[in-house]
Amino acid sequence: MTELSKEQRVRYSRNIMVDEVGTEGQKRLLASSVFVLGCGALGSIAAAYLAGAGVGRIIVADFDTVDISNLQRQLTFSECDAGTDKAGALARRLREINSGIEVTAVSGLVNADMARELFRGND
Repeated sequence: MTELSKEQRVRYSRNIMVDEVGTEGQKRLLASSVFVLGCGALGSIAAAYLAGAGVGRIIVADFDTVDISNLQRQLTFSECDAGTDKAGALARRLREINSGIEVTAVSGLVNADMARELFRGND
């Protein structure tokens, strides 16, 4: 695994201070990949925490669009996201949270075959 840059050491310093994470754990997080199926209340906030923690690659998928009624419980979205696809809006937000990670949005229904393919290769 590559060494952490100075910027990464500063950004993730609170993670690194945790004995159970440390520098090696942070490097593993940066090298990891996660697939989040569903960008609603739970999926969106979980993805935001994963992005903040430095998970290096995040794929988010959802078939729905952001509705103004979502905003009271889906805190990663804002009024300007209303009417847009949830996966795309969440991907944009995750990139704002952490520009040093790779984020992919899958908009539309995910069937069983697609889910198997999307889960493959993720941690």
